[in-house]
Amino acid sequence: NIVLIQTQRTAVWTSQQSHGYLVLTNAQVQKGKVSVSLINAAGQAVASRNFTHTGGAFNQVMPLPVSAKGIYNIKIDSEGLSSVLRILIQ
Repeated sequence: NIVLIQTQRTAVWTSQQSHGYLVLTNAQVQKGKVSVSLINAAGQAVASRNFTHTGGAFNQVMPLPVSAKGIYNIKIDSEGLSSVLRILIQ
């Protein structure tokens, strides 16, 4: 399970865990590149993924490292906008 702890800026990003994957959704994302990084407590990116988005609703998955349990930040960059979500992976 993933528990959302806090977000850095008000955004409509949501996340959940499904069979070893992080599922990211947002109802409206601008066309362009979307970069997602999973950052551990030491500040190291343990997983990252880049997406090319056509605009509109965003619903993508990213594999999680096998040992991914604990508190992480998810950093999402999209066309000049940046969001950070703090999550707990159980």
